[in-house]
Amino acid sequence: MFCWKSVNITRDFGRTRLAIVSITSAILFFLIFYLFLSSIVNTTSVNQYGVVPFIVGLFLVPVFHKILHCIPIWLCGKKAKLIIKKIERIPILYCFIPYTISKRLCITSSLFPLVVITLVMITGSVLSPEHLPYFTIYATVNFGLSVYDMIYVTHLIKAPKSSLIEDHFDGFHILLNKAS
Repeated sequence: MFCWKSVNITRDFGRTRLAIVSITSAILFFLIFYLFLSSIVNTTSVNQYGVVPFIVGLFLVPVFHKILHCIPIWLCGKKAKLIIKKIERIPILYCFIPYTISKRLCITSSLFPLVVITLVMITGSVLSPEHLPYFTIYATVNFGLSVYDMIYVTHLIKAPKSSLIEDHFDGFHILLNKAS
């Protein structure tokens, strides 16, 4: 027998407050990340390709972010669906998991985009220093998106080890075994 605890970050913190925390965290991340990388990587010139490729890259970061959420689940043989849902006429891509998953897999899936995209951007900056500002901005956007994931992970860490996680569009449910 399972009982559940509902976690909805938007309901708990509010959309505006979450957006402010996310933007502030992204700005701090940008400052630290760019200063760190620019002190390691010697940049003599910056290649510029115009605004259109830059904006296309900005739109691709959230798409890759959501796809990377699904990859650990797919690698474990579970099903995860990429679903487009409209919220206030804005299409948003979701990684929806129709079944319960373990706490460990949920934490891995939540943090996977942050780790992978940040490592790819660091590697790209080292291998191609003339694109350092682009890589830094893309990593910053990803970090801003990952703030929500990090808040979810803090809730997951507090859950019992044997709990199962059930995905919902408005958040997730932590299923607790009533016997334990």
